[in-house]
Amino acid sequence: SDDTHRWNSMWFSISYCALRLMLFPMVFLWYMNDVITHPDLSWAKVGNAERILYPLANLMVFGLSVNWALPVVRGTLRRLFGTEEQLAMAAETAAAAVANETAAAVAGRGEKESGEFDAPSSSARLYQRHTSLIKSAQ
Repeated sequence: SDDTHRWNSMWFSISYCALRLMLFPMVFLWYMNDVITHPDLSWAKVGNAERILYPLANLMVFGLSVNWALPVVRGTLRRLFGTEEQLAMAAETAAAAVANETAAAVAGRGEKESGEFDAPSSSARLYQRHTSLIKSAQ
C-alpha cells in the first residue's frame, strides 16, 4: 500500500542519514583521538601505508555515503510530499534562502527595524514562485 511505502521510505532515509552519515565521521574522530592521545599504542605500531590508507578509505566511503544520501533523501521527499516540480521549486527556494542568509551573514546585514529581512530580488522571486505553485496545487 502507499502508506507502507511512505513509512518505509521515511525510515530508510532516517536510518541511512543517522547510521551512514554519522558513523564514518565518528569512526574517523575515534581513530584520530587514539592517534593523538595514545600514539605509542596506535601510531607507532602501524606502517606508513596504514597511516595513510585507513583514514583515506574512511573518508572515501563517507564521501560515497554523502553522494548517495542526496538521491535517498530526494526520493523520500518525492514519496512523502509530492511531485518533482514542487520539490524542485522548494529546493530552489531553500537554496536561495541559504545563499541569502550566507550573504547577509558575510556582509553583516540582518533584519531591518521593520522586521523584514533584506532579501535580494532573485530569492524573493523564487519565494513568490514557490508559494504560487503551492497555492495552485491546493
